[in-house]
Parts: sequence; structure tokens; C-alpha cells
Amino acid sequence: FVTADFLNGFGLLGRAYMTGEAPLDLKATLTGAELETATVTVDFSPARLDVAEIGWLKPKNGAAKANIEYRSSAGRGTSKVRFTAEGAAIDGDFTLDVKDSRLVSADLRRAFFRNVADVTGKVSRAANGQLVLRLGGKHLDISGLMPGLGGMGGAEGRSGSGMNLEASVDRLTVRTGLDLRNAKLSLLTGKTGLETLKASGLAGGGAPLEAVIDARGTGPAKLNVTSGDAGFLASAMLNADFITGGTLEMSGTLEDGKTPANLIVRVKDARVSDAPFLTQILSLASLRGLADTLTGEGVLLSKIDLPLKISGGRYIITGAKAQGPALGFTASGFIDSKSKAIEIDGVLVPSFGVNSALGGIPILGDLVVGRDGEGVFSLTYGVRGKLDKASVSVNPLSALAPGVIRRIFENPSDTNIPEAKPRAPDAPLPKELPAIKNETF
Repeated sequence: FVTADFLNGFGLLGRAYMTGEAPLDLKATLTGAELETATVTVDFSPARLDVAEIGWLKPKNGAAKANIEYRSSAGRGTSKVRFTAEGAAIDGDFTLDVKDSRLVSADLRRAFFRNVADVTGKVSRAANGQLVLRLGGKHLDISGLMPGLGGMGGAEGRSGSGMNLEASVDRLTVRTGLDLRNAKLSLLTGKTGLETLKASGLAGGGAPLEAVIDARGTGPAKLNVTSGDAGFLASAMLNADFITGGTLEMSGTLEDGKTPANLIVRVKDARVSDAPFLTQILSLASLRGLADTLTGEGVLLSKIDLPLKISGGRYIITGAKAQGPALGFTASGFIDSKSKAIEIDGVLVPSFGVNSALGGIPILGDLVVGRDGEGVFSLTYGVRGKLDKASVSVNPLSALAPGVIRRIFENPSDTNIPEAKPRAPDAPLPKELPAIKNETF
């Protein structure tokens, strides 16, 4: 029977990945205590194999078998490995340093783990100890290496010499719901984690997409994303499925320690349709024609500027603007993905092109239009509550007020990112605020 410790000697699955014992057939030659050659057949069916890093698990009594041909020469051990199991297969030649069982090189004829990888390629080790991988094939999933928009939390690697990966695959999974076809990947990790990443390919209906992360040096990691299909990317990354078409550019920095992510998203020539909150706002503002268009073919927005700050699952929107021939609006507030809370305030501008034309007149434009993105006849709105059940309000009187006075009707949301201050289990709960006294006006 073979145990996890025995496999460590071959640089294969070690004690971190195997539980139990597996019967083996072994023919070997030795010189003293040194293993020279070996032919090994292992039946892993009675054992449990768990490679958590890639989400693959073979339960106890699940079929799995490995054949290994080993030869040692000049301090190097070469293993020809063939491993098959439900949802996994490895076929390749592995060269190890006999002294510390560290992988020196590998020739992968196939490395397959269902929903994670189906690739071929070569692995070598650079002079500085860094692993160099050159891969190609059908599919590769790097979602476990990719940080979220909030920060680098998912990208930190284990301490080590790092990895240099170049891959060209038919399908690259960047994150759940975001796959690139005919994709190319360049990834570099160091002792502390991800340093640079560049992924490019075709997404959605064939539109090009490129994402670049640069985490070298001090300060937050830099992010740049460009997409020929803004709707597809908004749906995949922000779960915003009410945008179709358009182009998108996103740039900024990711969350780093106490510094929130700071991003700017720019979208051009996209259509918005079936946006629940916007439909309610248009209906309450008695703009039935626009509301009907929104639930049909959608409203064209020629330009959207969305500044975002993200920390702890809270998305802060400060001064977002959207402009189109039939509609324009501004937005400020926050959406909390953890508590599902939403507080958004802004100004709605029907017939934006004509309505905002006076804004170009010096002095007068500032008085009657107000801020950039607003118009002469505009309505203030507010959204409060939870994402699945929020209340929408519109102040129709604000349409009668010039731009400067219209700001009186606004109720800006508290967009501060709250600090996380843990409370001791035995600490008393804070007292409620005193009731507001009744006042007569």
C-alpha cells in the first residue's frame, strides 16, 4: 500500500492532497538505499484525493489509477506519469531534483481537470527558481487568480519563487460568466502574489476585450479594461443586465489595505432597457413615452461616465452622468452588495439634447441648467431601501425651478465607507438616539 508520504518522494500528490491508503504494484532496482528505477501502478480508488486549489475532488471509492515509470540519473529523477480519474487526466514526463524532490521541468502531453483546465505544454524552472509555463489547448480557468473589482484579496499567492505563465487557449475563463475565446494570457507572480496580468480575446458576440493588471511597485494595483461590448462586460462583472451594445473603458486602482478601489467607467453608444428603477422614475415623472421605450427597444445613451469607489462590498457612486438624445440623468449614492442596501439621488433630464442646450451660454447657463449633465427642465429623484425592494420617489416641483434652486430639492446620500470596528462579545449594545422633538412650523 502507498501513502501520501511515499508520493512525496516522486514529487507528486503529497500529504496535503491524499487521505487513506492505495494498493500498489512495484518493481524497482536500488543501489544501496538509493532508488535507481521503478515501475509503479497505483489504484487510488480506496483513497480520497482533494486538490482544493483547483476545486477538484475524488471521493473515497471513486475510480482512479496511476502508472509511473521512474529513473534516477546524475541527481535527477525522471517520472513518466499517466493518471486517470473521473473528471481528470494527467499524461506527461516530470523531471525532479532528487535531493529536495523539487520540480525541474515537465512535458505535459495533457493536463485535464473538468471545468478548470484542458491544456498541453512545457514547464521549466528559471535560474532564479521561478517556474516558467508555456501552455496551449482548449480551456483554462484563472478565476482563482483574478482579484475582484474591490481589491487584490483573491490574488495573493503563497510565498515562493513565483511563476511566469504564457498561454494561448480556445477558451479562457477570467471569472464566472466571463469567458474569452481565442484567448491569450500573460501572467507573472512573485513571492507575495500577482505582479502583472494581461488577458485578451473575444467575448460575447465576438467583440474584443482586454484586461491588464499591474501590481508592481508600491501603492494599489492598476487596472485597465477595454471592451467592444459594454453590455456583455457590465453583465459579467457588475451583474447589470440592462445595458446592451456600446463600448467600455474602465481604468483606475484596486483596493489596497485601507484604500478603497477607485475606478472610472466610461461607456459610449449603449442602450438601456428594462432597468427597473429608471422605469419607475420615468413613470412617476409622467414620462410614459420614455418608460414604454425603456421596456421595449431601449433608450440610447451616447455617453455614460461612472466614477466608482469600492470597499468591503460597498459601491460608491459620486457624480455619475449619462447623456443621450432623449434622456439624461445624474446619480450619486451607494449600493451595498452585502446588506443589499441602496441609496441613490440624482437629476433626470428628459429630451437632454434640447433641454441642456442653454448650458453653453456663459453665466446664464450656470443659473438655469445647474451642473454638468443637467438641463433647464429637470426632476430630482431618489431611490431608497433594498435592491430587491426599494422605494422610488420623484419631486415634480423641481422641474419648475432653475438649476441653482433645484439643488434645494436634492437629498444627497451618505456615501461614506463605514469603518469596520469589531465589538467585543461582552460589550453593551449602543443606546438608541433620542427621539426628535416635535416642532411647529
